[in-house]
Amino acid sequence: MNQVLEADTPHRATEQPAPPSHLSAELKALIQARHLLGVSKPGDLAKRIGGSLAVYCRADLTAGKVVEVASVAAPFKGYEALLPGRDLGQIGLVSSTASGLCGGVHATASALCLEMALGLAPPALGIVLRNLLLSCQYFNDNTMNLFVLAGPDYSQAVFERTNPYIWRKAEHAPCRFAAVHGYPMISDIMTDLNGGEGKLYKEALAMASLARQAYILLGGKYPHSETIVPGGVSISVDANTLETFRTMVEPFAAYSEKAAAVWDDVFDFLLEVQPAYQELGRGPASMMDFGQWDHPDHYNASYQDCDDWGSKRWASPAIVLDGKLACDRLSKLNAGLEEGLDFSHRRGAAPTGENSFQVDPLGNPLSADHPWDKRPANGQQF
Repeated sequence: MNQVLEADTPHRATEQPAPPSHLSAELKALIQARHLLGVSKPGDLAKRIGGSLAVYCRADLTAGKVVEVASVAAPFKGYEALLPGRDLGQIGLVSSTASGLCGGVHATASALCLEMALGLAPPALGIVLRNLLLSCQYFNDNTMNLFVLAGPDYSQAVFERTNPYIWRKAEHAPCRFAAVHGYPMISDIMTDLNGGEGKLYKEALAMASLARQAYILLGGKYPHSETIVPGGVSISVDANTLETFRTMVEPFAAYSEKAAAVWDDVFDFLLEVQPAYQELGRGPASMMDFGQWDHPDHYNASYQDCDDWGSKRWASPAIVLDGKLACDRLSKLNAGLEEGLDFSHRRGAAPTGENSFQVDPLGNPLSADHPWDKRPANGQQF
């Protein structure tokens, strides 16, 4: 028996390219009905906190296997089209609204781009304050992801309903890290992971709120910072402000240890009772990271020097392909980017090679599908 399952589809779409031809007619019909016709599904707002991504799969319940999967992000945001012609002081404010959750990273990326274009090197304290704001962003995002978005998937309410065998095991499974998080049994953790009512769920909401309050202290507001600008930040801080900030984020040290211990216990238990979980998500070890948190003593806003200051980031850039380090140069990572446009609202450069950017400022060759070449459907270049 086959069954089509779907995640919540939060937003109305005005126009969407046809689903890929390799999908089954059943799955394509569901995607078209949900996205092309703009039918929205009422439900828990917490399910829609991630934005516009919907995931569909067709499962063979008899064989216990997923047959096919497709993901769809229906709305066309096109924030690049809103930026040309605007005052440079507005760029970060506009681009940060691309997300209602992680506007700080968008504002920072805009500041980095304009600093490179204008040759504007921020003072060291400006970089430190931007790093602190980014840290608050991660305090919020990681807390929400672990306990509000993903946590309920591992809760008592879910396992007792979908896999009672595992729940019965959890009721008799002691925790290895009880001294850290305070839960004697795995079932106690799972009960507090229940969405909406579990203690871990509620605690995460309180901690995320604390992270946002700390962000507001330096960023002006959350999620769309008013202080991240080209050249640093537009806020004056003193020792009292920084001490207040430190006091607000200090609880995350103990909370991080608790969170790590909770998930170590949950996943160790699941792997023990069901070794097949080891295969979930297994694939080639191919990952890319552009790095994060510029070093205040090395960042100079120069694209020509990006390989140097990029390597000095607290989290340095790199790409790993099939488990092996392939590149750790920021300029090469940028030059190698491509955007697949087969099922998007944009078109790529013409095959005659009309793309505006053949190489980057360091001479690295750029593909016609590089993000620097973007055109909407009407052919006008962004």
